[in-house]
Amino acid sequence: MLFAGLMGSPSYTTGGEYVGQFRKAAGNIQLLARNTTFIARPGSPEERAVRKSFSDSLLASAPIASAPHPERKSVLIEAMRCC
Repeated sequence: MLFAGLMGSPSYTTGGEYVGQFRKAAGNIQLLARNTTFIARPGSPEERAVRKSFSDSLLASAPIASAPHPERKSVLIEAMRCC
């Protein structure tokens, strides 16, 4: 049985490898596991179905604790509150 949020791979639930991405959303930094298991040819009806059925998975979220650095644009997060 497959559920869209599980991404269909045991490695996501057993600590396996994944492609990670950080995303800024509503005052938080989110760590996402990208869906690399289910893919289809870009622009095809199958690709739209895969994108709607198998989203990226949210692994963690932490609030932004500082304003962006003036030169690097990096931010500080409260990692202890993320888990």
